[in-house]
Amino acid sequence: MSQGTPAAAVTIPINPVLTRSAKHIVYEAISQAVPTATSFPAAGISILQDGTLGIYLMGPAAVWTVVRTRGSSTSNELLNAGVALTANSGYLFYIPVRNSETIQLQASVGGSSTILLWLYPEPEVIS
Repeated sequence: MSQGTPAAAVTIPINPVLTRSAKHIVYEAISQAVPTATSFPAAGISILQDGTLGIYLMGPAAVWTVVRTRGSSTSNELLNAGVALTANSGYLFYIPVRNSETIQLQASVGGSSTILLWLYPEPEVIS
């Protein structure tokens, strides 16, 4: 068995308005005013491919929550084990995501925040 050449780049069909497929960025906000305990972005980020979502956060000392909706079921998942992040310090998280989910974030304390989300798609299985 030989080591073949890598497969061609895959286009990530998440949300065309929020996607820059070359970097797989699905959402970015620099110095965005984040509301207290309100899910944002309001429409959520529609996931159209299984993979891993990278989340970079920097903002107020707050407990951050991922709000995951799949069909009619919604779950709230606390980041950092539910412990408030240190103000103005950068944190990086990775969460698995599945096709057809919608992802939003919430912060327990509002304030100016930097938020970057990007998708690492599951690799294609080549037979």
